[in-house]
Amino acid sequence: MTELATSARLLPADQWHISNVATPTQGLGAVIVGLGRAGLGLHIPVLEKIRRGSDVLSPFGAVVGLVDTVESGVKRAIHRLEADYGYDPRGISCGTSLADLTDVDRENTIVHICTPAGDHASALRAATEAGFRRIIVEKPCAANVADVDEMRRIADRTGASVAVINPYLYSRSVASCKEKIRQVGQQPHYLEFEMSKPRTAPTLQGRSKP
Repeated sequence: MTELATSARLLPADQWHISNVATPTQGLGAVIVGLGRAGLGLHIPVLEKIRRGSDVLSPFGAVVGLVDTVESGVKRAIHRLEADYGYDPRGISCGTSLADLTDVDRENTIVHICTPAGDHASALRAATEAGFRRIIVEKPCAANVADVDEMRRIADRTGASVAVINPYLYSRSVASCKEKIRQVGQQPHYLEFEMSKPRTAPTLQGRSKP
């Protein structure tokens, strides 16, 4: 892995892999905080797909911890890991807060913050207070600018490496836009384009957003 500069900061999305701690041979463990749609439905399946489906040694190891303020959410996630991916529940540390986790190697574990955006700053604070220094935050980074500033202060103060997921940076729409800018040969003063991402199921379930 690439070496990280000594100053902590919120890392750009294309530098999610950077860390100031060498990757262990067994991969970096994962603690999932927030076991709703993002945590249980996106992060865990993607981690398992990368870990199991690649011929290249993955930097990601197994899920080693589950955190959710609702105990039923933790139980549901354990069942999913056991049924779908063959996990032994006895090897997963669980709790309603990061402070509850035991037998988790803080230095070689990534915390995935998958809580609602308004809770990201407090979740980051809890993660660093629990001794974790590798953090991935589900998009959006935070609910407001003040929280983003607070997250940056936490990263600077603790030396944590914080990466925010931003898959649109690698979408075909953005790639096409970048290519057009390259062809023009100069940065535009203003750029506008429209993307369509149908969300039929969330809309029917009342979870759609403008």
